[in-house]
Amino acid sequence: MFHPRRYCLGLVDQIVQRGGIIVERTRATAVDDAKHECAVTTEHGVIHADAVVVATQTPFLDRGVFFARTKPVRSYVIASRWKNPPEGMYISVDTPTTSIRPHFDTDGNVLIVGGGGHPTGRDDNPASNYADLERFATERFGMTQPEWQSVR
Repeated sequence: MFHPRRYCLGLVDQIVQRGGIIVERTRATAVDDAKHECAVTTEHGVIHADAVVVATQTPFLDRGVFFARTKPVRSYVIASRWKNPPEGMYISVDTPTTSIRPHFDTDGNVLIVGGGGHPTGRDDNPASNYADLERFATERFGMTQPEWQSVR
């Protein structure tokens, strides 16, 4: 299973080991790669580099007009300790989409159930979305009370 934070930390380690620099908490407003080196314009000045990786959730460069096709989406997650969660990650084919995955830590196993996604601002009834997830988890796994709930 993919753990995005561990993956990103591994990438950071490799970049730094090879002499790269990670710049955080700095808003980039433009990337110019027209010459032999890249110039990244930020709110604090210009950073020059041989190569640049733009790793954003929403692209800010005008190439391909991807920013115009993005939309914020909200979904919900519940989780509870679980003796034997499934070993894989699964997503439903029906609507609304629901996903399940296990999480294993030193305190035990956890079953994570997510879903109820919708465009932000179109459905402001989180209680109903959490109830739907709880009903799904109860019917399929016998989960009686989630220990955690979150919006992602």
